Amino acid sequence: MCQLVFKYNNLNGSTLVKYFNYLSLVANIESASKKQKNYQNLTLFQKVRNTLVHNGGIMLTDKNKKLEFHELYKFLKDKKVAMAGSSGIIRIINIDFLEDFSLLCRQVCDEIGDEINTKLPLT
Repeated sequence: MCQLVFKYNNLNGSTLVKYFNYLSLVANIESASKKQKNYQNLTLFQKVRNTLVHNGGIMLTDKNKKLEFHELYKFLKDKKVAMAGSSGIIRIINIDFLEDFSLLCRQVCDEIGDEINTKLPLT
C-alpha cells in the first residue's frame, strides 16, 4: 500500500496556490502542477490583482528601482495594460485583459476537470 506524505507547508500560500498544491500533491493532477504554463499565467494575473487591490495599482514603491525590471512589466506590456509614470500605476482600460483572464480560467478549469474525470471516474 502506498502512503502519501506531504508537509503542511505544501498547502501554504494564497487560496489559488493551496488549491493547485492540493490537486497536484494529493490527487496527482498534473494540469495543476506549478510547472504548467497556465498555472504560471494565472499567478501573473493574481499578482496584477493583488497590486491593484492591495497597492492601489502602484507597481513600484521603491523609487530606486526601474519599472522595466518589475516582474509584471513584460506581462502587462504584452497585454497592453497602461502603466503610468515611473512607479507604473496600473490602469486596465482594455477589456481584452479581462477576457484573457476569463478564457485562461475556463481553460485551466476544463483541463483540471478533464484530468480528474479521467483519473478519478465516478463509477
